[in-house]
Amino acid sequence: MIEVMLLQGYNRSEIAAVVGVHRSTIGREIDRYSVEGRYLARSAQQAADRARARPKSRCLESNLLLRAQVIDCLNHRFSPRQSSEALRRRFPDDHTMRVSAETIYQALYVQGRGTLRDER
Repeated sequence: MIEVMLLQGYNRSEIAAVVGVHRSTIGREIDRYSVEGRYLARSAQQAADRARARPKSRCLESNLLLRAQVIDCLNHRFSPRQSSEALRRRFPDDHTMRVSAETIYQALYVQGRGTLRDER
């Protein structure tokens, strides 16, 4: 949309209004993905796809002690919210032992088809 609107003569502020973001966001996007003064939407999309695809290790996969503690909480019938809060109380000074309730929900029901659910 940005590329087409630029070709049609719209300025950055007008494009931002249509897209629904601040004009500085559009400005950074155009500056970042312009070659010889022309914005290239294809290059911008390819860069976004590469950035999104980077491998991220999930905290419940990489921190086995945290995983074990979450499983213990779930075995004691704690909800993901209660589990998250219990870990915060058990390990007040260890930030590696913190996990959000949303992360626990995802591990139970979304990631890898709920692999954490199978371990309880």
